[in-house]
Amino acid sequence: MAVRPLNKNILFIFVDTAVGKEKLFQDSTRSGIILSGFNISEQDRCRWGKIIAVGDKVTDTDLLAGKFALIKPLKWTTSVTYDGVDIWKTDEDQILAISDDFINAY
Repeated sequence: MAVRPLNKNILFIFVDTAVGKEKLFQDSTRSGIILSGFNISEQDRCRWGKIIAVGDKVTDTDLLAGKFALIKPLKWTTSVTYDGVDIWKTDEDQILAISDDFINAY
């Protein structure tokens, strides 16, 4: 990716999608099967994101591009579209957990 975050910022894409007026969530399996959403508001839900870039002042050496991060509710920016992909930004202090594989806990 040509975009690089500064300082302690982390760029990521969500692996679940909020849809509709009621903020229903859709998750999908690795094979692309869509799992219908739950009626949970964004304010109440931590969300998994796939890290795409890490700033040069991020101190946690486990936060690497390609890993999955569980992010505190609403601790991300609004999305920015870059090369047709919606990306978000968060700070390393807002990461609750990381994983090599996506964990669908909902």
